[in-house]
Parts: sequence; structure tokens; C-alpha cells
Amino acid sequence: MTMQRLRGLLFTLMLLCTGWTAAASTYSVTATRIAANFYQLANSNIMLKTKFCFEFARSSAAVLSMNSGLGFSDGQILFQSGTTCEVAGAYTASSSVTAGSYSALLSYETQSFFSDSLQRAIFQTDPLCLALYTGRTSFTLDATGATYQYGSKIGTLLFPSYSYPPSCTLVGVYFLTDLSYSATAPAPVLSKLDTSLLGAYGIFVTAVSDTAATGYWVVVPGGSAQPSKTQVVSGIDASGKAFAVRGSAKMTAGATTQFVVTDLTPNTPYSFYLVAQNAAGQTSNGVGLDFKTSAPLTPTIKLQKIKVDAVRSSNAVLTISADKDSEAHWLVLPASAAIPSVMQVLQGADAAWTPSPLRGYGPLKANTPTNYVLSGLQPGTTYNVFAATSTANEFSDGLYAVLTTPGSDTAAPTRIKPETGWWWSPSEGGRGYSLESNADGKLYFAGFMYDSAGSPVWYVSWLLPDPATGFYTGDLQYYQGGQTLQGSWRAPIGPSNAGKVTLMPLSDRKATLKFESSNFVTQTTNIERFPIVSDGLAQPPVAGNPQTGWWWNPNEGGRGYFIEVQGGTAFIAAYLYDEGGKPNWYITQNALVAANAYQGALSLYGKGQTLGGLYASPVVTNANAGAVIVQFSSATSGQLILPGGITVPIQRYAF
Repeated sequence: MTMQRLRGLLFTLMLLCTGWTAAASTYSVTATRIAANFYQLANSNIMLKTKFCFEFARSSAAVLSMNSGLGFSDGQILFQSGTTCEVAGAYTASSSVTAGSYSALLSYETQSFFSDSLQRAIFQTDPLCLALYTGRTSFTLDATGATYQYGSKIGTLLFPSYSYPPSCTLVGVYFLTDLSYSATAPAPVLSKLDTSLLGAYGIFVTAVSDTAATGYWVVVPGGSAQPSKTQVVSGIDASGKAFAVRGSAKMTAGATTQFVVTDLTPNTPYSFYLVAQNAAGQTSNGVGLDFKTSAPLTPTIKLQKIKVDAVRSSNAVLTISADKDSEAHWLVLPASAAIPSVMQVLQGADAAWTPSPLRGYGPLKANTPTNYVLSGLQPGTTYNVFAATSTANEFSDGLYAVLTTPGSDTAAPTRIKPETGWWWSPSEGGRGYSLESNADGKLYFAGFMYDSAGSPVWYVSWLLPDPATGFYTGDLQYYQGGQTLQGSWRAPIGPSNAGKVTLMPLSDRKATLKFESSNFVTQTTNIERFPIVSDGLAQPPVAGNPQTGWWWNPNEGGRGYFIEVQGGTAFIAAYLYDEGGKPNWYITQNALVAANAYQGALSLYGKGQTLGGLYASPVVTNANAGAVIVQFSSATSGQLILPGGITVPIQRYAF
């Protein structure tokens, strides 16, 4: 992101900080003078530039009035002493700026402070900087991240060769922003703090923030004093030293975020503390938990086999087997990369704990070799493929295989046509996939899952065959504002793009499924045909049964129904919208009352696994949202009676 674009984004933010009370454009603040005409506002990353202000404030209460945006005179500040000063600009530190070199047009303001008319920013250098330079120059940022880190070095301000000194350490960059808004952005709220995979040397902690933020965490020995929120965010303890075990991660609003804690000592008590901070510098409630690492564990699952074959220039097939039912995890890294630990393989991360885009997982039956598709490989490249398996309480050792892709393919791939019907991952109950193929080789795909707030949501995609790989790929999309369960028809809005989906068949009833998006790390898992009843996939339909696949009413485009019958039992999903216009789904499953008739209750689920998220077991939010009756007049037509007695003629959707 360029600095100019970042500044433009900052102009649109309503950046108000924790502890402010807003009335129109007037705020109660606590201010501290940090240099002539510069005041820092407490509990925020906001700094005020004043004009001819001589108030020596130290954590002084004041009233800030903002009466215009981004002009030379933004307002005034009234201190508790009665002094009033003109505010010449309000500036805020950014939470994320890309590392690199940037141009600047400086004006010297006062010792350690410069203004930049190109970025419309204020630069703060270390107190030892003696530069008085005014003119064109440049600055560098050392790393992508925040532009203020509690006085730590973030970059270098460079001066021309004829100037003294030639450079100064940069400790802060603050961008001009508009505080003349009456609305106040809420501070983040943390919830659902939990642990998983507690081991001898590390632990995984999960939490949810209700708004987008950065989660800062520290771990201290058990019995230590609880750190303050400021100490957690800065990573600096009360003595001024950095916490030995600390870290941070971006938190998406409403989604479960995982924090990886390592470098711990076996069989030792610890305390974990977490604070979230948003782009405005507002901090959340602090949350924490106590835990004790386990004694060193011994693998109890034997990984029997890992093999790579069917290698092509961009994909291959991985085979894994183990001696117990478990979840297999695989990870593909360049041959030059460091070897990851078993725990890192289980989390899909490399030796530096960076999530790898070439990773996946799927259920594994004991003593049964299982295949997984590896995709996204580069031609003529050598990789190491790592594998490990785990259950809730056990794990395996790790194995790896070497994979070298050819520079090009000499033969066309074998094309496999997936079977029409319901698909799922047995290890991810609560979300499923409706899949139908047509005579042209296209697939119409839908996935029902959950959004970040825990509400049911569905996505669709036209999956087109890729002649180079034999896979099926398409944009993953969603619609909004369409017809509700009992409402009159209204045209949906959309589609909107949620990412990309690729189906990689292993057989007509098994496949590897991959979701890709800029909003989450690529997620790859194995799916298979869903047996509605025991041995249901082996039972052929009987006379009078409806065809398996998509059904709809042509006069009510935008909502549809997926129907499959196995062994006299139907599993039906209704894809429609809630009262607020969000995509919503209901399911119903019951034995047919006749070969051509069905009756059952619609159920609504929530709080399950999100697109690209960690697995979460869903809950039934409404076990009986109303009765539904379906009477089929033929294998391709029928009548649907929804709750409230609403009758809808339906027919097979031909595509």
C-alpha cells in the first residue's frame, strides 16, 4: 500500500480513542505536552499540533472541539487551567504501513519534530536528533507494521549529504486525520478465549474480537504479577525489558483467531494475557488464562506410509496411511526450507510458524491408504512434502517425501466427473456441499456454512473444467436481499465475490476441495459423498423418487432447493435469505411418507465453521422452523408447501 493511499484511507476513519466522551464535535480528553506545540492524547495514537500554545500539560484534563476537517485550523483545546489553544491539525499513527523508502518534503517544527507536506504527516525522531533541515528528502520504514511502537525505532529519516547529521532515527509517523465527526468508533471487545493442543513446549490459544483489530499477547511464568494493557500491547514489562514470550496477530471481526505460543518449558505453569487494539489505538478489555504445559509426549499413532505419485507440472497425488483413525495433515515446502516440527505440520506452518499456502488436511481411516491432491505447484521445482496425523488426544511422528515436478506435461490429465449429490468432510460435520454436473462438463456448486457472526450463510459457484489440470475451478459468490422463507418474491442483489474454489476429483465420490481468498489463508481439505443413511450410496432410487440435484421455481429466481433421496430417506436444503437480506439456509431430513412424497421439519443451525476458518461444531438454533411438505408429480416436477401453507410449484433446474 502506498503512503498516499494510506493517508487517503486515514482521512475517512473516525479515529476516536478509549475514554473519550463525544457530544457533537467536542470531546473530553487527557493531554500531555511532548514538545513545543505538540500534545499526545492519552489512551490513543493521536497527537495534536497546536499554534503558539504554551500550556505545559502533564496528563491534564481538557476539552477538544473540532470544527472543521483537515484545514489549517481544525479547532481548539481548552485546558483545565483555563488556557485555550488553537489546534492546527490532528494526527494519528497508522496500525499498518508497508516497509520501504518514501519521499518527503520537510519543514522543521521543533526539536525532534518535522512536518511533511507530501504525506501530510508529522515525523518524530529520537530526542538526540540535532537536525534543523527543511527541504526535500526521503525516509525509510524498516518493517511493515505500526508507525509508532512506544518509542522504538521504526525507520530512518535521511538528509542531504551536505546536511548535518546525515540521518536521524525515526520513532513515529503520524498522519493528518479528521476528528470532526460526532460518531465514536467502539473499542474492540474480546471473547471466547480458549486453548487447544496444549503440549510440552507450546500451546494454541484462540479468541474472538467483535471488530477488526490486532491482538497482542504475552506469556509470563505462573504466579507473576499481571501486566497492564499497555505492557501487553508494547511487549515491554514493568522493568522496561521485553517479555521473553510475546507476539501479535491480525484479528478479523467476529472470526476465531489462533495465537501460537512456543518456546515454553515442559511441565511448567504459565499465564497468558491478550489485548486487542484497533486502528484508532483503542484497546479492548484484557483477557487471560492460566495453564500448565505437559510433560514431553511420545507419539502414539504410527504413520505407516507417505507417497507422492501421479506427478504433473502443477499438481500431484499424495497418499497417507496410519494405524489409527485420525486427521491427516500435509504441508508442502521448497526443498531449501527448514524442516518443520510435527506440531507445525499439524498447524500447516513452516519452521518460522508462517502459514503455508500449500497445505491441507482430511480424515484418515485406520490402515487405509488415503489420497489427497497437491495443487499450486511450480513446474520444474523440487519440494519436500511433510505429513503427520492427530486426534483430540494423540498424534503421530512425522514423515516426508521428496517431490520434483516436471518442466511441462506430456499428456492430458485424466478427467473425472464427480457424482451429483451431497458431499461433506466427515471431520467437519455441520457444513456441506451441493454438487451437480451437467452434460457439458460444468458443475454447479453450493456450500452451506456460517459467517463470522455465527449465522448460516451459503455460497455458490459455476465450476468450469480446466483442461490443463483436470480440475474444476470458479469464483465463489454470494447473493443478498432475496426472497425469505415465507416472503413474497424479490430479486436478489449480486453476485458478490468471496474468493475462489477449486474441486480436484480423486474419484467420482472423493475429491480435494480448495478455498482461496485474500481474506484468509488458503484452505484445502478432502471431501466425499455424504451417506444420508447407512449404505445409502449403494441403494438405487425407486420409481416415484425425485431426481437428485437442484430444484427451483422459475418465477422465484435467486433461491433454490437441493434434494437427494437415499434408501427412502430425503435430505433437502433450502437456499434463501433472512429478513435482513443475508443468505440463509435450512435443512430437513426424514423418511419419505411415500415414494413421491415427503414431510419434515426445517432446522436452522448456527455458530459453525466459517469460510476459511478453524473447525467449530455448530449448534441447532431452531430445531423446528416450520413444517415442509413436498409432493412430486414426476421425477422432475412437484409442489412444495412451506410453513404458513405457502405453496410453491418447483421443477428441476436445467443448466
